[in-house]
Amino acid sequence: MIHILFMILKALGILLLVLLVLVLLIVCTVLFLPFCYRAQVLKEEEGFACVKASGRVSWLFGAVALTASYEEQKPEAQILLFGASLETWKRRLKKIRRGEASVSRTEENETENAPEAEKTAEQKAEAKKEQTSAEQPAEQKTDTVKKQMPQRDAEKTQKAPDQTEKQQKVTAQKEQQEQEPDAPKKSILERFFGRIEYLPEKLLNLVSRLLQTAFRLLELPFRLLEKLEQKIQAGRRLKRKWESVKKFFRSKMFREALLHAKKEVLYFLKKAAPKKVTGTVRFGFDDPALTGETLGILGMIYGKLPKDLSIQPDFEQEILRGDVRMKGSFQAVTAAGIALRLFRDQNLRKTIRHFKHKEA
Repeated sequence: MIHILFMILKALGILLLVLLVLVLLIVCTVLFLPFCYRAQVLKEEEGFACVKASGRVSWLFGAVALTASYEEQKPEAQILLFGASLETWKRRLKKIRRGEASVSRTEENETENAPEAEKTAEQKAEAKKEQTSAEQPAEQKTDTVKKQMPQRDAEKTQKAPDQTEKQQKVTAQKEQQEQEPDAPKKSILERFFGRIEYLPEKLLNLVSRLLQTAFRLLELPFRLLEKLEQKIQAGRRLKRKWESVKKFFRSKMFREALLHAKKEVLYFLKKAAPKKVTGTVRFGFDDPALTGETLGILGMIYGKLPKDLSIQPDFEQEILRGDVRMKGSFQAVTAAGIALRLFRDQNLRKTIRHFKHKEA
C-alpha cells in the first residue's frame, strides 16, 4: 500500500516538474527572445503628402509580427501569425468548418436516398391521381362563376341607395343654410358697452406686467453683484489650486521621481536604439545662410550620427528628399527591469497617488 502511494506521489511530482519547466521556458522565451524591428521612410517628390513609410515588428523568429504602412495619407496596420494575417486565418477556419458541414450533409443524403427506392411505387400512384384530378371538365368552373355573378349584383344594388341617401342629406343641409335669415346686426351702443366690459381686466393685466418688469429691473443689479461674487470666488479657488500645483511641482519628491523616470526612459531608448541606419537625406532652404546654419548644427553632432547615413546640403533650391532605413531589436527583460525599478521607487508611487487623488 505504501509502495503504491509513493508511486502516485512520484507521478505527481514529475507532472509538477514538467509544468514548472514549461512555465519557465515560456517566461524565458518572452523575456529573452528579442523583438526585432525595421522601418523605412521614403520621400522622392515635393510636398509632405508624398511621404511613404513602412515598419515591421516581429517576435519569435517572425512567427508573430505587426506591420504598419503610411502611403498616400492612408495609414494601415495588421497583425501576422506565421506569415498570414488574422483575416486569412479566420477564412481558413471557416473553410474547415464548411468542409466538416459538407461531409455531414453528404452522409445525411446517403442515408436519405436509401429508402427512396421503396417510395417510387407510391409516388407513381400519387402522380396518376393528380393527372385525373387535373382532367376534370371545365363545366364545374363555369357553374361556380354563374353562382358568383348574382351575389355581386346584389351587393351593387345595396351600395347604390346608401350613396343616394348621403347626397340627399348634403343637399338638404345646403338648402336650410340658404333659407335661414341673416342674424340681426348689433347696434352701436351694444358694441360700445361690449368693448368697455373687458376694459378693467385689460388695464389690470397691463399694470401687473409693468410692475413685474419694474421689479425685474430693480433686481438686476443684485443679480449682477451675485454673479460677480461667484466669479471672484471661482477665481480665488483657481488661484489656490494653481498655488498647490506649483508647490507640488517644486517639491523634492516630484523632482526626484521625474529624474528617475527620465533616467529609465533614456536607458530604454539607448537599449532599443537602431543598430543600423542607412540612407541619404538631401535638404535645402530658400536662404543659403539658413542651409549653412543647419549644416553647422548637424556638424556639431556629426560624431553621433550613423556612419552609413549621408546628409547632402543643397544651397541652390528648397528641397527635402531622402530614403532612410533602420533596423534594431530590444528585449522584454529590459522593459520588465525598468518597470520593476519604477515600481519600487516610493517617490514615483506617491506622485501617482497624488494625481489619482486629484482626479477623484
